[in-house]
Amino acid sequence: MGANDIHTTLYRIDTSKNMARFYTLTIQPNLFGGQSLIRSWGRVGSSGQMKVELYENKNLARIALADLFRLKTRKGYNCQAGIHISDCEVYMLVNNRCYLVLEFLQEL
Repeated sequence: MGANDIHTTLYRIDTSKNMARFYTLTIQPNLFGGQSLIRSWGRVGSSGQMKVELYENKNLARIALADLFRLKTRKGYNCQAGIHISDCEVYMLVNNRCYLVLEFLQEL
């Protein structure tokens, strides 16, 4: 990953259901002059699956990342394994910095 890349990983772990999932979101430049939103997901410890979405600019990619982040946190994913995030205060850990999702979008 480069210095300007954005990266965050979410976890959903429930030992009573034998569930240990991860969901990673990364934004990085692509060869076409735009930005790629790379999503990877699967069981913790596996390589999982990956999907790449292309965007014209970083702002559009950041909006898509924030939307996916909100969707996953509503489904029970958290920034750190075992830590619950309330619906009214959704924080995201991006490049080792904690953002309120609204703060992240205001940096566009």
